[in-house]
Amino acid sequence: MDTKNAFLKEVLDAAFAANKPPDSAVPSSPTISDASGKASRRSSVIPDPGRVTLMASNAASGSKRPGGVVKKPTQASIFKASLINLMETLGQTNVHYIRCIKPNEMKRAWEFTPHQVLSQLRACGVLETIRISCAGYPTRWTYEEFAERYYMLVQSEEWDTMIRNLELKPLCNLILERTINDPDKYQSGLTKIFFRAGMLAALESLRSGRLNQLVTTIQKNMRRKMACQEVQGTPECDYQDPDLVERYYGEETRGWCSEDGGCYEAAKCA
Repeated sequence: MDTKNAFLKEVLDAAFAANKPPDSAVPSSPTISDASGKASRRSSVIPDPGRVTLMASNAASGSKRPGGVVKKPTQASIFKASLINLMETLGQTNVHYIRCIKPNEMKRAWEFTPHQVLSQLRACGVLETIRISCAGYPTRWTYEEFAERYYMLVQSEEWDTMIRNLELKPLCNLILERTINDPDKYQSGLTKIFFRAGMLAALESLRSGRLNQLVTTIQKNMRRKMACQEVQGTPECDYQDPDLVERYYGEETRGWCSEDGGCYEAAKCA
């Protein structure tokens, strides 16, 4: 119908197009699907804010076909988006893989099948990892633990200042240089010291020998002081005759006096 009123013309054209069958729909007019997907509805030429909002939300949530129909998100697209979010989260964290070992086939409590557990450990590579570790550097100590246990292997004037200043790594390196001649027997890392097989036993032997030496020195000096106090009653002695002291103490004194001058010092004091 010809009319000069533009608004009336738009209303009549929209009504005429709505009465046409679906095959004769105007290609330029967009369509949207209902939520139930049972029928299609032609958008009005007159702008509708509610309808525009609905179309925008559907376009954001689903994929749009070439024909202009907005599709609801499928299970595959939801799973894909969830997987992408999971991978982004894992990329921002430090991943620690945990392997669960079944103690028995029925997963019952307090039942243990050794052969089944051993096969699982072998399958996941735990036994091979342990074998490689033992073949390389099986013993591992932190710098704090190593310095606390083996500091006495060096002189006190060397370790006293380092311990006060918490210079544990230089102290450990000094101990290793003094006790281990082969640098291939150990490796110094950032936080730990790695030793080859047999080095821990060698260090323990050196530690035991050093402690015995220190204990002997303390006993020697304490016995000398007690001998001086027994003779005169004070640490300062006036007698200068070694033969007198030797006759006084006899064989008992000879037993604990060392060969480096301990008897002479005791005799001089007495």
